[in-house]
Amino acid sequence: MPMSNRKFGVEIEAFGISKQRAMDVIVAAGVPCTVEGYTHTVMSHWKIVSDSSVHGGDGFEAVSPILEGEEGLSQIKKVCAALTEAGARPDKTCGFHVHVNAKDLTVNDMKNIITRYANFEDIIDTFMPLSRRGNNNTYCKSVKQWLSNNTRYFNRSYETCREFANIMSDRTHKINLNAYIRHKTIEFRHHSGTTNAEKVCNWVKFCLNFVEMSRVQMVNRESSLSSNGSMRAASVAKFSRIIDLLKSNGSYGVSVERIADATGFQQNTVKAMLSKIKTEFGFNLQRQRRWIEGVGHVSHYHIDETTPVVSPVVVENDTVYRGLDNTVISYYNERIMEHESRNQ
Repeated sequence: MPMSNRKFGVEIEAFGISKQRAMDVIVAAGVPCTVEGYTHTVMSHWKIVSDSSVHGGDGFEAVSPILEGEEGLSQIKKVCAALTEAGARPDKTCGFHVHVNAKDLTVNDMKNIITRYANFEDIIDTFMPLSRRGNNNTYCKSVKQWLSNNTRYFNRSYETCREFANIMSDRTHKINLNAYIRHKTIEFRHHSGTTNAEKVCNWVKFCLNFVEMSRVQMVNRESSLSSNGSMRAASVAKFSRIIDLLKSNGSYGVSVERIADATGFQQNTVKAMLSKIKTEFGFNLQRQRRWIEGVGHVSHYHIDETTPVVSPVVVENDTVYRGLDNTVISYYNERIMEHESRNQ
């Protein structure tokens, strides 16, 4: 599968050289860069900022502008090579963070991302050194543990992604939803600090692919911590019958009574399914009250197809590698073996 064209940004934490030196070598590599004070402002060029969490406050963070595709990876390779050659290096206090554009995601998409990451966290941990695994690092805490502790809030219905992102009050998890509130991104914080371009680029590809694969399937949240992340085909088929009705009637819409007649479901069941179609499947479901002669006002529902949506797709055998290029899969298999040999 070709690399996603979804936009992204990176934050590379390191120490060993001054902020001014870091800027100088990046500029010398042909990449625009400035030294800035502590700021969350997204800029059109790379910036070097202080980071009090790095190496006792003696480190820095190289923050990219918004990047995209292979051109973005090319910039990253230049920056990593320049920093490494100048003597910048990471230690256990450093992390490498990837922000993935989330402006077009639905609440359902974001729930899928969290659910799948919780499902696969133990596997993804094996990509990382021991200092970034489990729930042992203050700056990249377990998503699986967070989801287990917050299932009640997670399973509620939310009108907007901003509302949903607010339930993760702490930004220091392996996935940080808080980033959506400020930047309209999802931040992946799991990776250890590095200036190695191969590590950086492969993790960017992994994160982008993880978001895309979470958008094109429906995850079974009733067993969100199990290894199987698929929805039963029969359940999807039931919902699809209603979705087809909502689409085929255009903007005029269709009433609950008519849906019940067409599908054989009870009206209360239809109402519950309409709610799930919006909150769980991510469709832009609209309701309008229409006057029906002899009956009065009746609510009609339709799907606004001017907003991109993702239809339910059953994936029976979801894996952490699904959709990834073979070279990236091979890279992470090698990382797993490398870490296993070190930890023996």
